Amino acid sequence: MGCCLGKKPSTVVTTNGCGVIHIPQSLATAVNTTMSSNAESPSSPSPPLVIDTMPKTVPVFVALFDYEARTDDDLSFKKDDLLYILNDMQGDWWYAKSKSTGLLGYIPSNYVAPEKSIDAQPYVISFITIAIAYYYLLLLLSLLTVSFICSSLTSLTS
Repeated sequence: MGCCLGKKPSTVVTTNGCGVIHIPQSLATAVNTTMSSNAESPSSPSPPLVIDTMPKTVPVFVALFDYEARTDDDLSFKKDDLLYILNDMQGDWWYAKSKSTGLLGYIPSNYVAPEKSIDAQPYVISFITIAIAYYYLLLLLSLLTVSFICSSLTSLTS
């Protein structure tokens, strides 16, 4: 399906310790050009300034399912891939960077979960769904509560 809300953001993501700051791509290119023009050896072109690591404030999500890109703007990923979320302001489609490949693109937000959340953990009981397990847990807790209340009332009336 792909993201139909617009083009890729033309920003470079940095952090100031308080949150994410978006620097316009034109400003980042200007800084890059200035740095390369001030180089001591004008004969060798300097490579563009690329920082491979992401700041700790950028949220890391884990892929819950495989996703194959449907448009050029989408990002393909496999289950359990780690993704940096660069922009989550467009509803169901987030702009992300793959930690393993370094590629950028839009991803469906319902295919990922925060890395250190319960949703990202594998479910180990294969013969029962998590919804049914949750239902039985609530049923057990309600039966224990009713049993406790009944025994408390019985002891008060005796």
